[in-house]
Amino acid sequence: MDFAKADRAPLLLVGGGLDRIVPASLNRANHRRYRSGTVDYTEFAERTHWTIAQDGWEDIAAHITGWIERHVRP
Repeated sequence: MDFAKADRAPLLLVGGGLDRIVPASLNRANHRRYRSGTVDYTEFAERTHWTIAQDGWEDIAAHITGWIERHVRP
């Protein structure tokens, strides 16, 4: 990956604080490596890797949808 590439699409990284497959620490490290463009990271502390399959997934989906609406141009 070219972390310095400025002309890429906006990027949202989503992680679960209880994720043992892709640890939150890895998501945070990846987030720090991006130096340009729009990149955001949201960590849901009580979520595992299977965030969308857990109760309350609608809140995560709403967060992602809101982010897309704010950052993606038609």
